[in-house]
Amino acid sequence: MKQEERILITGASGFIGSHLADHFLASNFRVRCLLRPTSSRRYLPDGRFETAIGRLSDPESLRKAVKDADWIVHCAGATYCRCEEDYFAVNRSGTANLLRAAEEAAPGLKGFIYLSSLSAAGPAPGGRPLTEDDPPAPVSCYGRSKLSGEEEAKKFARAFPVTVLRPAAVYGPRERELFEIIRLVGRGWEIHPGLRDIHLSLIYVSDLAEGVAAALRRPREGFRLYFLADGRHYRSGELTALARELIGRRTLRIRFPLGLAAGAAGLAARLRPGARCAFYLDKLREMRHKYWLCDISKARRE
Repeated sequence: MKQEERILITGASGFIGSHLADHFLASNFRVRCLLRPTSSRRYLPDGRFETAIGRLSDPESLRKAVKDADWIVHCAGATYCRCEEDYFAVNRSGTANLLRAAEEAAPGLKGFIYLSSLSAAGPAPGGRPLTEDDPPAPVSCYGRSKLSGEEEAKKFARAFPVTVLRPAAVYGPRERELFEIIRLVGRGWEIHPGLRDIHLSLIYVSDLAEGVAAALRRPREGFRLYFLADGRHYRSGELTALARELIGRRTLRIRFPLGLAAGAAGLAARLRPGARCAFYLDKLREMRHKYWLCDISKARRE
């Protein structure tokens, strides 16, 4: 890629977005980060990146942000919300606003990449890894809202190339949820909601950044959809066992029914209403399903 090519990354202050910003900066792009006025700059040191201040709910700020962009990677999204409507306001309506801004104000756009989620596809029935040909069946508010964002993106494939990427669960530096599990292991606790292991696909965050870059290097007209993962399948119990081995700590392993976890999360949500309690309730809807697996053959091929 040429030095002067500009890429706009939304959600660049977050876990995945900040890694994407680092990756594309190291690849000689001019990286512009769309940030809210209140966004943290913790992972975006001054002087390394261009910044555009705006919100997905503010079309005028988006038109300014996309101006002169060669590429757009839309990573921003709502993950902690009080209700389903709040998820859709960001993940569907905000995505549509950004796409319209790109159509109106970025005439030279070479490609738009929407970072979706395996949650948009739903669980893998019977343990057969999902392919891109399987009809999506999300089971959570978050998953349904990300699928609606995909549907909005597909509408604009007539205007510029659109690629939707559905990464499996992402881990790595700056991530919070898995880190909390590891921190509990360090304190001597292994907590396993549910009485059975969950089988899942995973991807390391820098591998995800490589996958985004690979999709960007191969733009095609129209619409493309890919799952991204590392190609292995894991059991949830493996992850805590590995953490226990690496930390060198004996632990007390506790399993409890998901119904009990849902009841506790529901009580917490009533006593202390907030997005985080609602998030855990939504996650428990996904954890009721045993298999979260995807097939990455298409991504490997293309």
